[in-house]
Amino acid sequence: MTRHGILIAAALSAALATAGFAQESTTPPTPPAEAAPAAPSKIDEAFPVAEEEKPREILKAEFDDWQVRCNPADQEQCFMYQLAKDAEGRVVAEFTLIKLPEGGQATAGATIVTGLGVLLPRGVSLTIDSGKPLGYPYLYCAPAGCFARIGLTSATVTRMKKGAAAKLAVVPVNQPDKPIEAVLSLKGFTAAYDSLKPVKQP
Repeated sequence: MTRHGILIAAALSAALATAGFAQESTTPPTPPAEAAPAAPSKIDEAFPVAEEEKPREILKAEFDDWQVRCNPADQEQCFMYQLAKDAEGRVVAEFTLIKLPEGGQATAGATIVTGLGVLLPRGVSLTIDSGKPLGYPYLYCAPAGCFARIGLTSATVTRMKKGAAAKLAVVPVNQPDKPIEAVLSLKGFTAAYDSLKPVKQP
């Protein structure tokens, strides 16, 4: 299952609005007071996107477990891409990352897209190796899934460069006590990141 057509749009829109990334927090969002309505528990289930809605991107390079994809209209506008999978190999989320211009609080901007059956108030967490989980809120949901846009500091990017793997965790609506975890490999992260140019300011 892939939704990379949606992700290229998210990544490129992020390039034009760098101030909108949620900043890192080690405090996860507060759980809801009441249980949310039941929803499918398999986060990896696809929500198909009509073919005409899929922008075409160019696969520029592969660095071990990372791909670098680019805007066909401007091949210097590129982003990193990887699917995060659970222990059984099922896709839990899509992860894209862009390099931001120097001088801001965030060095890189990432977009995480999950399925629709997630508990929104719990957000999504990112853990690099054995570090503390970083919590991020969802920004919005669409037919393709639920989106979190996050800002990564230079310290976090450095940890990802030095790390072996990161873990994404999302909470399904009908199983709030059983977060779903997915691995994001960091093999090739440094080479892929260093190949990116900062996104252009609008």
